[in-house]
Amino acid sequence: MKKERRILSILLLSIGIGATLAAGAGVFFRGEPITRPFVSVRGEAYEYRSSGVYRFTAERVVAEGIGWDLVTLGLAVPAFFLVFARFQSLSKRQKPDLVVRLLLAGILFYFLYQYLEYAMYWALGPLFPLHVFLFSASLFTIYPLLKGVALHTLPTQFDRSFPLKGITFLSAFVGAVLLLMWVPFVAEALRGRIEGKLYGSTTLVVQALDLGLIVPLAFWTAFSTWKGKDVGYLLSFVVGVKGVLMGAALCAMLLSVWITAGKLEVVPLVLFGGVALISTYLLLRIYRSYRPHSG
Repeated sequence: MKKERRILSILLLSIGIGATLAAGAGVFFRGEPITRPFVSVRGEAYEYRSSGVYRFTAERVVAEGIGWDLVTLGLAVPAFFLVFARFQSLSKRQKPDLVVRLLLAGILFYFLYQYLEYAMYWALGPLFPLHVFLFSASLFTIYPLLKGVALHTLPTQFDRSFPLKGITFLSAFVGAVLLLMWVPFVAEALRGRIEGKLYGSTTLVVQALDLGLIVPLAFWTAFSTWKGKDVGYLLSFVVGVKGVLMGAALCAMLLSVWITAGKLEVVPLVLFGGVALISTYLLLRIYRSYRPHSG
């Protein structure tokens, strides 16, 4: 047991340090805002960055990445280390605090999504090995972190103020928004209208991840919390944490694009800003409803 916990702590610390380095490099070593025009094999004209750790990546993607990296470095990483410190302070007990484990799992899922996208979508560069490590380590650390959680006891660990209806609404809303955003987008791309959609790539990576990963997770969470199922309590943390961090990241990405390209997308900014605020409120309610006991 002590050996497993020590290995888990090392993995968590490695992920935290790795995310700090990756996000820090994206913020401080992104290079000069100098671009070169290019036409991809799909016939799409775009501008790609010619220096920095994101060299050979489309300027629009780099602009989004800088906003994302700022939120990861300024919000996700500090939150991770705060919760990790709590995890370490409880490590001598038989079972670390339930909420601590669930919050860590939520942040790990955020890292998993971010660096899976970076590894698949960003141009090959010096951070590629680190991005691969981060999404892989995050994925395979979630299981041992949650291995001791008895799902059937979760409803008894929270009182009636647990926001099941709020999480149901938030999850269904996020899933519906992503469907409405990306299904028409993909349909247009399949009809050959790819200009301004691929950014030099050969496929739709972001849309694949959102439609194949986030949308099913959102609707599964909505269904399970609506029905009051045990797994809904666990997924609530994942959706809540990701809602806070990803909502803030998307707002930062849109603002970064506005600064770079001079175009502000107001509707998505309001939508995802709302998601971040609502997720924060729901997470606070979840925390306040926690009534820890053994098991």
